[in-house]
Amino acid sequence: MHNIISLKLIENKSKSILRFTFTSYLLKVAFDVANRERDGHLSIFKFTTNYKVGLGTPYDGSTREYISKLYTGKTLREALLRFLYENL
Repeated sequence: MHNIISLKLIENKSKSILRFTFTSYLLKVAFDVANRERDGHLSIFKFTTNYKVGLGTPYDGSTREYISKLYTGKTLREALLRFLYENL
């Protein structure tokens, strides 16, 4: 039984590492888009229930309006995927 628990822990750690690696790759691509489109300006916000990602800075106009227009996801990965889908 101990071996099964250990195997599950290793499997869960592998999934976490894969998720982290994929999210890191998405961040790199988002930085590349920001460098190309907005002189490197990329905003990432973490709120209680979601993440928001978008080009530019909150000072590009009304802060609330700016934040409301950002790409939203329950996770950082989801928000980055939505952002990249529209900006690649």
